[in-house]
Amino acid sequence: MIDLSNKADCCGCRACEQICPRQCVHMRFDDCGFLYPKIDASVCIDCDLCNRVCPNLNYKTDESATRKVYAMSHRDMNIVMQSSSGGAWYGIYRWGIENGYKVYGVVFDNYFNVVYRGVTTIEECTDFRRSKYVQCNPKAIYHQIKEELQAGDKILFSGTPCFIRALKNYLRKEYSRLVTVDLICHGVPSPGVWNKYLSFIENHYRCKIAGINMRDKKYGWGHRSLTSLNFLNGRRVCDTPASNTYMLAFGKEIYYRPSCYECKFASTDRPGDITIADFWDIEKFTNRFSGIQGVSCVIVNTNRGDDIINQIKDAYIFEERKLEECLHPNLKHPTRKPPLTEQFWMDWIKMDGNFKLIARKYLGYSRLDIIKYIIRKYCNLNKK
Repeated sequence: MIDLSNKADCCGCRACEQICPRQCVHMRFDDCGFLYPKIDASVCIDCDLCNRVCPNLNYKTDESATRKVYAMSHRDMNIVMQSSSGGAWYGIYRWGIENGYKVYGVVFDNYFNVVYRGVTTIEECTDFRRSKYVQCNPKAIYHQIKEELQAGDKILFSGTPCFIRALKNYLRKEYSRLVTVDLICHGVPSPGVWNKYLSFIENHYRCKIAGINMRDKKYGWGHRSLTSLNFLNGRRVCDTPASNTYMLAFGKEIYYRPSCYECKFASTDRPGDITIADFWDIEKFTNRFSGIQGVSCVIVNTNRGDDIINQIKDAYIFEERKLEECLHPNLKHPTRKPPLTEQFWMDWIKMDGNFKLIARKYLGYSRLDIIKYIIRKYCNLNKK
């Protein structure tokens, strides 16, 4: 039986729940809004499958592997503007659809929960694009994918590295018809906090939200991006990083899942065939992408991944770079837990998730934060 006395050991992948032959593992939300397994010991037969499938307990490392790194930005600027970075994921999923793969990615459902969806047309992939800064609920996705692979289907699966490893552990064998794409992730926020934020916003504007873009590029990429909210009454609200309380807390790294601060996958050893992220500060190393509103960092981890990138690269401004130029701290170590995190959760529980009160106490910029933000914004504008 899996031991979860330390919450940092659980990434919320639900693989233990899905693999249990007696259905004695059930996922429940804790007071912080994260899913954790609850085990009915009276039904457990000690098969140990829950331990063997857990990505945090069973992760492989291969730091000796030779990896290729590319900077990529799609030549169609409309695709770049509709993507979080340079549109690499667009090219990969388009390749998948055109080659007969069923593509799995994350979307907002009708209530703006983040869930997995499997699709077979390019049009259906549209909702996979753009970042979603809240933990996904994978539900029974591994079981579904295993059945499809056993039936001879081809699958392209994207997700955080812990979920990629969970899927591979669940399958318990290699499939040549499975392609995986992982993200450089620095932490997944609480779905409970996200839902309280949505309720707070809808009450404030007295209208239901119709659409969300957490990386709106109206004024640019990176620190110039906005969080845009579209409401059913036609109103549109765009927040800067300094004015959106949810994204501010994300940037302060306060409300990530406990396992994220001890992430086993925060290294250059990646579980996916391909790894994608933003290529921050690419202008320090090359002028090839000057003025472009989004550049993807693409790390090729396997021969299969290399073959895919070679097939799509002609649609991109494309340049091979060095791994050390990928300035992502989470390729070296997990996100550091902020000193305020424990107190934040104590207050969250005490205040019964009152987002307004929590935001007032924790989610304001200090004077130094504001000065840093203004300087950063000024420097970015001068780069145009």
